[in-house]
Amino acid sequence: IAFANTTDDTHVGAAILHHRTSTDSIGDLAFYTSPSSGTTTERFRIDKDGKFYKGGNHFYPLVNYSTYATFSSVSVSSSSYTDLRTILSGYTPKKAGNLIVIHHQSQCWQGTNASGNGDAMWKIQKQEGGGSWTDVIANERIMGNMDGRNYTGNSGLARHHRTVHLMGSFECAGTSINLKTQGKVDFTSPGLQWYHNNENILQVWEYEKG
Repeated sequence: IAFANTTDDTHVGAAILHHRTSTDSIGDLAFYTSPSSGTTTERFRIDKDGKFYKGGNHFYPLVNYSTYATFSSVSVSSSSYTDLRTILSGYTPKKAGNLIVIHHQSQCWQGTNASGNGDAMWKIQKQEGGGSWTDVIANERIMGNMDGRNYTGNSGLARHHRTVHLMGSFECAGTSINLKTQGKVDFTSPGLQWYHNNENILQVWEYEKG
């Protein structure tokens, strides 16, 4: 299908072409525009499997985007992973095999001096279709050699806000998804508070994979 301002094919301004790639009518649908008089250039195409291509490169189409920012504070002083917050409940993906991409940000608060030089750990777990919880993303050194551990005034260097992030992805099973965070500290003091204020966010992208 050609679009032109005359019947002269040198004046075609845009076109949609079927590129036959196999027997019968199996093939791609390509879209063209004209960057200059007498020429047409392919801009993108949909191949026989429904994949999108631009410049010969396959790109995953974004099929859904969600953002959440309502998480209240919670403190942990345990050396074992402890549930913090359910950050997503009942997310329904578009279909099985899609790529779920997660970015999660929290403000972490160390309110008192530390008694040791250990580390703080933070991770996200997922549950699909009501099954077991499994790790998706872990950041196991968000605070190391805790600031102010030798400071006895319970102020100054001992009081810190840290913006911490978790980023990762997984291929979904197509069933309902729940996400939760867990945290721990591997020293005796202090406890850390996640989601210290309302400047926290969860972003979820869902991409179709070919």
